[in-house]
Amino acid sequence: MKHLYLFIAFLILCGLIFGGCKEETDPVILVTSDNFVSPMQADCHVRFKIEAKSPKSTISRIEIKEYSSDYGYRILKDTLLNETNTFFYVEYTTPVLSKNQEVQLIFIAYNNKKEKNSVSLRFDYLFEDELLIEYSSYTMYTLKSGKPDGFSISSKQVVYSNEVTLDNIDFYSYQNPDTLLDPNLLQRTWKSFTGLNFVKFKGYDYSKATRKSLTESYLSGIKLPTAADIETDDIILIGFGDTPKGVIKLIGVFDEENYTNDRYVFSAKFIE
Repeated sequence: MKHLYLFIAFLILCGLIFGGCKEETDPVILVTSDNFVSPMQADCHVRFKIEAKSPKSTISRIEIKEYSSDYGYRILKDTLLNETNTFFYVEYTTPVLSKNQEVQLIFIAYNNKKEKNSVSLRFDYLFEDELLIEYSSYTMYTLKSGKPDGFSISSKQVVYSNEVTLDNIDFYSYQNPDTLLDPNLLQRTWKSFTGLNFVKFKGYDYSKATRKSLTESYLSGIKLPTAADIETDDIILIGFGDTPKGVIKLIGVFDEENYTNDRYVFSAKFIE
């Protein structure tokens, strides 16, 4: 679908200079881009140049907001200033949304007299569905085993928690060191060092997982910082905030004698 960008390039507005106010107004804000198009899909990158001035006073604040039907209003940037003239660049990445819709970007300049002016841009978000690729047969052990006990989404690999920094461990096999339970008992719990959310979703069709179905199911589910009571055949959706990242299918949960071979075997599909 990327060829659509070339097909609709004529929508770029005369150098893509957008202005929502006249020179005599205060404050003045201009937004310039050379790669803003419509429609766009998820994870497209746009660079904006923001210029603001206040002939009568000073620019005190620049705010950038995004509106979509999925998330409502979201603050992308909110910068305090004390300048008569200012300009800077902003890199914008289109969000992962659940359906076709119009997205609005709002750029607002405030002066120190509490006056404001804004520029509003809109683009059509084009949802492109696709089957997700499966990564099979991961095995994640417990901490005491001395074997890989965590998982990194960026590398799509199991990792040793004592060999990588915590911000590379998106989920891991949790074992409460203060528990009164038998230390050899697998606690069947995953947690995250990176703020990952877990959604246990019984009935999700893992075999037919697509970007759209995963997005819709993740957004509709109850997002928790912990996945508990993990069992064989569980389906767990994962993501950061309102952004889905993947789906995991538990092939087997093994709690054997001692703890050396206590492990989770799973497959996963990710939104790239």
